[in-house]
Parts: sequence; structure tokens; C-alpha cells
Amino acid sequence: GNDLAAFLFGHKITVYGNAQDGVGNTMDAGEIVVKGRAGDVLGFSMRGGEIYVRESCGYRTALHLKEYEDKRPVLVVGGTSQDFLGEYMAGGIVILLDLRGQGYNAHFIGTGMHGGAIYLRGTVEPDQVVPTGRFWTVMSPGLWIVFLKQERTRKRS
Repeated sequence: GNDLAAFLFGHKITVYGNAQDGVGNTMDAGEIVVKGRAGDVLGFSMRGGEIYVRESCGYRTALHLKEYEDKRPVLVVGGTSQDFLGEYMAGGIVILLDLRGQGYNAHFIGTGMHGGAIYLRGTVEPDQVVPTGRFWTVMSPGLWIVFLKQERTRKRS
């Protein structure tokens, strides 16, 4: 149901089919594998762990994803996402593979984003990405686009 694995701390969960909204809400550590599609707000406020989705996901994926101390959340989606991917993202890594070559219909990618990295395989038009004053770079023409990559900083003892 909704909020599968909310506040997960160190377990592994596999879903053999589709998952609903809020998978991995405020996840701290662990691994979630969805062997189907995921709904909206996938990885909401996730601050550690890994989520893997075989197919596509809904709106507001990686909303407020953030790094916390030595934890870096990772979210990998085999398909694409809907609007507001990476909204208010403050850290972590999001990878969308578009394995079926559907292309990206999402708009407002990176709205309010101020940290982390989004990697998109395929072509994304400039009007799909929200300008943040930072950068987005084509790594290899027509293959990977990196948007707003921010290097991690560590506290010095």
C-alpha cells in the first residue's frame, strides 16, 4: 500500500509487481526493489539506502531527497518519471534509464533543487528543466544528461 517501507532502517524489501505512492518515505538505510512500476512521491525525504524500480514512476519522484552525514541515497528507475522530478532535492543520486526509449514527458525537472545529481539517459529539452542558476551538462550527445551535480563535502575533525 501507500508508504511502503516508510522510515526503513536497514532491511531489504522486494515487491513482485507494482508499488503505490510514497515508497521509501523518509528511508534511512536499506534496499527496496520494485519489479514493476512505482507511484507518486517515490523516495520522498529519503536520506539513505537504495531504491530500484524496473519500470517507470509517478510525479514528484525524489522530492526532498537529501544526504545525511555519511549517507547518500540512491534511486534508480528503469523507465521515466512524471513532472517535478528531484523537486527540492538537497543531495543523493537519481538515475533514470528510459530503457524502452519512450522519452521524457516530465517538466519542472529540478524545481528548487540545490544539491545532488540527476542522471537522465536520453534527450531532455531545455524547457523541461527548471533553471536553478547552476548547470546541466550533456555528457555524451543524446545519451546522458547530468543536471545540477554538487560535490559532497565532509566535515573535518
